[in-house]
Amino acid sequence: MDDMSPPELCLEIELRPRSRTDYRRLFLSFIGVRELQLRQPSWSEVQFTFLEINSIQTQQWENLGYKVKESEENALSFFCKSFHAAIKED
Repeated sequence: MDDMSPPELCLEIELRPRSRTDYRRLFLSFIGVRELQLRQPSWSEVQFTFLEINSIQTQQWENLGYKVKESEENALSFFCKSFHAAIKED
């Protein structure tokens, strides 16, 4: 990164099941996030029911590889350069 480039935004999300007895967690790390939009209803906490991660690498957008969106409630959307996923059980 040169001195003229803006800092790279990273976003980490931890997803867990609704069940209090299920201790699995999905950790998602997104690198190079752009056009981040988060919509939280005034009557609810932020919930991601269905998170889609689609490759846009064939579209040859500069420094972008994926489009991410929560498609059920349209609560989250952004583009990113790359991402990493890991499942952990406690």
